[in-house]
Amino acid sequence: MAKEKDTRPWVINRNVKEKPMKPMLLCSILALTLGGPMAIAGEGETNKVPEAAVMAKVNTSKVNINTATEAELQLLKGVGPAKAKAIIEYRNQYGRFSTVDDLANVSGIGLKLVESNRDIISL
Repeated sequence: MAKEKDTRPWVINRNVKEKPMKPMLLCSILALTLGGPMAIAGEGETNKVPEAAVMAKVNTSKVNINTATEAELQLLKGVGPAKAKAIIEYRNQYGRFSTVDDLANVSGIGLKLVESNRDIISL
């Protein structure tokens, strides 16, 4: 009688019967110890910045709308990737913003958004 091949990926040495949960448990403990919550982040969340870090950045520095990158513009409340691109396109087409209120000339940006970010916008 032929012995069936063991195809379980967690069994390292297929000739020795091991408890498969022990290596996984050790890896989990190690990941939590070294990486904290970031070690167990779900797929697709690796590029996301924690909201607390974003708010800390916003609270400690201003965003220069004349030189900011797309990522820096997204630190403004209510500005996502699409609005950040629109701000950069407007800046490339019309040049530097001369006042903070000029930001409202960008398509998709209104005075309400400008007012809610006025204290962290710089020129």
